[in-house]
Amino acid sequence: MVRQIEKKDRNKATRKIKNILLISAEGNNKTESIYFLSFNQIQRFYRIQMATGNKTDPKGIVEDMIKTMKREQIDLKRGDLAVCVFDTDFGQYKSSQIEEAKALAYKHGIEIIVSNPCFEVWFIEHFGFTTKHFNSNAEVVGELKTKIPNYTKSMNLHPILLDKTSIAIKNCKRLEYFHESIGNVGMNKNPSSEVYKIVETINGDSKVSEAVSIIY
Repeated sequence: MVRQIEKKDRNKATRKIKNILLISAEGNNKTESIYFLSFNQIQRFYRIQMATGNKTDPKGIVEDMIKTMKREQIDLKRGDLAVCVFDTDFGQYKSSQIEEAKALAYKHGIEIIVSNPCFEVWFIEHFGFTTKHFNSNAEVVGELKTKIPNYTKSMNLHPILLDKTSIAIKNCKRLEYFHESIGNVGMNKNPSSEVYKIVETINGDSKVSEAVSIIY
């Protein structure tokens, strides 16, 4: 998807650029940034950027996103996208915090993507379908290390995961169906990850906000 855009900060020169996919995650977490930015080397539909800011609470992440959208002149009407990525973690008030963040995000056209309990669930599903319930983020990372023994949060996993992406997308959709079939909602959807929606968007298969048919 390519469009004409006027760059106000470059002598009003008009040039063709990709639409921007702006992603915001927890300020101190390198995992999401390294993973998503790696797609810039292999895809043609969006220029992926990470929003700036150091907030770690859901509403704060959305607020940082709104500030970055204004500064970077993100134009949702012209095809740019803005997405905030949250982990549910195990905080006592995390569920209500995410709901508050969703309400603010909705007002600004920002999509919310949630992993339960954490982002590494997305990585695990590259290696096979599992519905194993996790009791901590550390337990998720421990499970991932059975697949990638030298895993660290600053590691670029694209060389390892790229050819397994379609498997992870399929498995995360299966997880949604699994939780729906047994009546799990919200924080009870452990494990789960909606990251596949961003990856499908990056690959040009759909938009983040589009409804996804669950087929397996």
